Amino acid sequence: SQCETFQNAMSQGSGRVAKAVVEAYDFSGIGRIADVGGGHGLLLAAILAANPRLHGVLFDRPEVIASVPKDRFTGREDRVALDAGSFFERVPDNCDAYIMKHIIHDWSDAHCKTILDLMRAKLPPHGRVLLCELVVTGEKGPTPAKLLDIEMLVVTEGGKERTEEEFAALFAASGFRLSRIVPTARPMAVIEAVPA
Repeated sequence: SQCETFQNAMSQGSGRVAKAVVEAYDFSGIGRIADVGGGHGLLLAAILAANPRLHGVLFDRPEVIASVPKDRFTGREDRVALDAGSFFERVPDNCDAYIMKHIIHDWSDAHCKTILDLMRAKLPPHGRVLLCELVVTGEKGPTPAKLLDIEMLVVTEGGKERTEEEFAALFAASGFRLSRIVPTARPMAVIEAVPA
């Protein structure tokens, strides 16, 4: 199906990105993390594999969750929950971190505020939001973020790549503070926000 083809294509790029995120970011202070819009769970599986005490929730639309490969979390079944729903309506409960990879760039600021507001309402004071996205910088010439920005204008409803200042403003509008941007080995960063 079209949904499966899309998920498989996403998964191929995700393997390399997941490895880069796990190598770059320290997840050790987190108890339970939800991968929101997490697709078939490649990123979450990599995070759980590298952090044996961490628990995770894979959250995505029902048709996506229904097609998660049965062996995705082999050996870690006791540390993962699958949860189906829309991130415009709710996000999983009892998490001290939410991670989203390549989700925010698909949506306008207003859509992103809806998602971030839901997270802000659920997170404890020590909680955090992690966005795995490209960050548009001031460097001259074509960069992956700039090229993807053009693509997002064409294929999404108000989606775009954002600068550090734009991420900071997006977070501030939902009661978060951008705490740091952690670069990875791929052209992608882990953008961390905490409750303001």
